[in-house]
Amino acid sequence: RDHLATMGRITDGVLIDARTLGGEETNETAPEVLIYSYRLAGVTYDCAQDVSKLPERVTGWRLDQPLQVRYDPRNPGNSVVVAESWSGLWQDRA
Repeated sequence: RDHLATMGRITDGVLIDARTLGGEETNETAPEVLIYSYRLAGVTYDCAQDVSKLPERVTGWRLDQPLQVRYDPRNPGNSVVVAESWSGLWQDRA
């Protein structure tokens, strides 16, 4: 996570689901798994990230929310939307 958060390239994506580690849908303020999608060079990547250890970084989310994804340009399927030092989630700043 930290390597991608500091060295990965950034692209736009969208949050498509939030779940528990058991695979159940959730509306909790800090879900355990974020499922997101992004597109690079005509290829759509649907990914999931376990964020259960980062609850403070996953607040203010909503489905269909635009977000930023950091990915490895040599392996575009390797990506994150949240890390200890970075978050691609748009936070509600109201």
